[in-house]
Amino acid sequence: DLEEAAEQLKERRMTDKIGPLQSKLEKAEKMIEEMEGELQSSQEENRRFRSEHNTLLVQVDNLKDVLQQKLAELESQAVELTTAVAQRQHLLEQVEQLQSELVSCRTQLASERRRVEEEKKKREMQEMQL
Repeated sequence: DLEEAAEQLKERRMTDKIGPLQSKLEKAEKMIEEMEGELQSSQEENRRFRSEHNTLLVQVDNLKDVLQQKLAELESQAVELTTAVAQRQHLLEQVEQLQSELVSCRTQLASERRRVEEEKKKREMQEMQL
């Protein structure tokens, strides 16, 4: 009987020790499961961020290409505009030269008309004297 009571007491002590240890073990396992879930979630988020990052890098590269193309177009247009401005400046100089020549021609024409008119008057006066 005494041995049996000692054995029961021993079992009860073991059970008393196992209960808190079992509880600690269950808590630790639960924490591990939560941490594994957080780790998995974090890894998924990391993959998503990497994917988004790679997508953004591709978009940046595409935008750089578009920007370089637009810049080349603008440079080409600038060259064309510079050429057009130079041509227009040349044409303006030609127009100014022609206007100057026109003024000179008009002056000569007016002078020639006065001379002709004076000669005509002289002839008429001479004819009247005859």
